[in-house]
Amino acid sequence: MSDHDQSSLYYLCKHVDETINAGQLNQSLKLIHDCVVQIISEPVCTALVFGSTNLDKLCQKVGRRCLEQQVIAREIHKQATFDYVYLVSRLQKSGGHTRVIRNFISARPEDRHLIISTELAGTSDKDFLYATLPDTIKLDIQYAPKGNYLTKLIWLQHHLLQLNMQKIYLFNHHQDVVIIAAVQPQMIVKCSFYHHVDHQFCLGSTINYDEHIDISPLIYQRCRLAGIDNIYIPLTAKDKGMREKSKLFCTSGFLTTCTVARFNKVEKPYFISYIDVIAQLLAETQGVHIHIGTLTPWAIWRLKYYLRKNNISSERFVYIPWVADVWKTMQELNVDLYISSFPYGAGLTLIEIMGAGVPVAIHRNIFSNFLSELHFAYSGVFSWQFPDELIQYCQRVTEKELTEHSLAGRQQYETYYNDNELVSILDKHKTIIPTTISEMEQSLNTSEYAYWLSKQFSFRHCIGKYVYSICKKINNLKTFLK
Repeated sequence: MSDHDQSSLYYLCKHVDETINAGQLNQSLKLIHDCVVQIISEPVCTALVFGSTNLDKLCQKVGRRCLEQQVIAREIHKQATFDYVYLVSRLQKSGGHTRVIRNFISARPEDRHLIISTELAGTSDKDFLYATLPDTIKLDIQYAPKGNYLTKLIWLQHHLLQLNMQKIYLFNHHQDVVIIAAVQPQMIVKCSFYHHVDHQFCLGSTINYDEHIDISPLIYQRCRLAGIDNIYIPLTAKDKGMREKSKLFCTSGFLTTCTVARFNKVEKPYFISYIDVIAQLLAETQGVHIHIGTLTPWAIWRLKYYLRKNNISSERFVYIPWVADVWKTMQELNVDLYISSFPYGAGLTLIEIMGAGVPVAIHRNIFSNFLSELHFAYSGVFSWQFPDELIQYCQRVTEKELTEHSLAGRQQYETYYNDNELVSILDKHKTIIPTTISEMEQSLNTSEYAYWLSKQFSFRHCIGKYVYSICKKINNLKTFLK
């Protein structure tokens, strides 16, 4: 591939098409995969680039060629029956998409379910889902064998052809070329694309599947405007009870705040740093902050260094890498205020927090509404953009205000996000049309974004991005060699 071929997506797509026609299917898949990784690794593309019709068509073309070459496919007899099959790139104990799959399965406890993971996004947490579902649930989980993209694609297509099933749900990560190539119209099976990668580029988002499922009012509206015939299925969480009324707020005489997020939500290039904001919050208040979710060693060191430098007790920052139940943990730790992750929010986590009766503070992203969770939250929720706003709120908020916000969040959960109606929605006995959201409901700070953007092309930032891309390639290599 020449330098000229790499100068635009147009030339890249032409080159991919040539490799397909030449029968170099693994190379074709690799080119598409690496292109997507390059796009999602660039922070300025986030919430700006959502998909590519051309790349999706090329994925499907590879899948058709692969299917045609499998002579054995015409001789395959159905060997297993499942009601619902879920294709994933990885099963994770953290993050929202595994919990959504668990909710889908739990809503249909009498049916047989199969999860197939390509492992293209890393190694799955293989025991987590089994441990969180009742023993009575009929669930099998299978994993693609190690090998290159084409090896996994051939295996997945051959495997799908052996199954009797009602429907396939696609829960692929951004770059999963195998899943998007594998499912073909010739298979004659209903297919639903679950658009959970809703703030970044994702393969499959432009393909005309039987269903295109969107999970937030804002992304539903954006996909509709893009001409996609979609449906809305709200994120839901099982009701585990409201915060006990006897447990008052700030009972220790200080504010206990908490954030739940892995490093991929909070350690992103942005005009403010999560680590710096939390350090400043602890320095200027007498409170305690709890972080739940894996952070990089560098981020933890930076925060602890700041605490030592400013003579702040290390006990005021509590780091918990992972918990099995966010809802109950919030209540057990008597969290007074949940500070939503930034610069990238987490919708399902916010829903659980509101259901648990914990007040929330949401960051207004300077660039895009898609990166904040205001469209999930209740009317009148506290939101902030600059650190001083958050710190001043934490210093002045009263127990009465926290109680009012606790009840408002709980009401929002009960009205929109309780899982009681999920089975009716999945079986199309009930249709939900989300509220139309105006882009003006959140004031974006385009001048602040422009200034930050101008700094992203410095020599230091370019070197950092290059190192990040190398690490991504090493991680991909490990995936195939594991």
